[in-house]
Amino acid sequence: MRFSRAQGHPGWVLSVLLFLTTMLTVWGFSFSCFGFGRGRRKESTVRKSHNKLLYINMDGFRWDYADDQPGKLPGFSRFLKDGVRAAWTNPPYPTLSFPSITTLATGLYPEEHGIVGNFFYDKDTKEVFSMYNPFATGMSKWYTAEPIWTTATRSGRRTALYFWARCDVTINGVHPEVCMPFLPLTDAIFFRHNLDKAVDRLEEGFDFVQVYVAHADAVGHRHGPDSRQRKRAIRELDEALAHLMNLLDCRGLTDEVNIVIVSDHGMTTTDPKNTIQLEIDNFLDTNLVENLADYGAFMNIKVHPGNVEKARTTLTGE
Repeated sequence: MRFSRAQGHPGWVLSVLLFLTTMLTVWGFSFSCFGFGRGRRKESTVRKSHNKLLYINMDGFRWDYADDQPGKLPGFSRFLKDGVRAAWTNPPYPTLSFPSITTLATGLYPEEHGIVGNFFYDKDTKEVFSMYNPFATGMSKWYTAEPIWTTATRSGRRTALYFWARCDVTINGVHPEVCMPFLPLTDAIFFRHNLDKAVDRLEEGFDFVQVYVAHADAVGHRHGPDSRQRKRAIRELDEALAHLMNLLDCRGLTDEVNIVIVSDHGMTTTDPKNTIQLEIDNFLDTNLVENLADYGAFMNIKVHPGNVEKARTTLTGE
């Protein structure tokens, strides 16, 4: 998912600076466990009454990205060899970041959990949900379905989330024990750092940790899903995944932690020479419309009362 570069939101800028300062402070300790070596694994201090879960969302990671660079992705190769893989999935509609991520967190379709787009409109209060506005997305009114971290917390499980969108919003009176909310830091180095923190939490006795990374999505949108830059981005995610598995090995956590990797959507290549951009103003009298929300593959149109049929006729030409 993409957020604005903190323009007009100094709080985001401060958060980024604080995060960078913290990262630089602790970075020297991130690799300390490798002093044990692969052959001298540290005994885990984690309770063994049940396994832990690390839930990772790689935003924009298309279904075939783990396969299109044979021999160059040892991390994904090991992960797939040691685990299982879904043969296929049907994504929710719309296949946009906020609706899909909320589906991954709640198990509900967008029409049931209420996050129906990256942008949408409340006709009763005239308020707008906008993915580029952290104040708007932070309003608890939007979140009517319970996410998995809330359920886990209510069940007595210790939960921690890193860069997972709106984990900082209190839902049903419950807040996760640890939440590093989303920051517009998409480089793989931040993903690796968050994986280090996730393993630290699991070793401390946390039961459920979620980590979000936007690296594949950001590079794919910028350069295209078939670009060499995108392929390099996947190799960087692969290095972070290999690092994670080595870290679990040397901390003695490999048999204690299950890992689930998901993605909210993929993407496809479009040729600018063959792409026609359509402006809604050319097809619809905006005087008929109260609000237009979202753009691209689909749009939410809130028509003034009494104008629905006229708007439909204008758009369809019928």
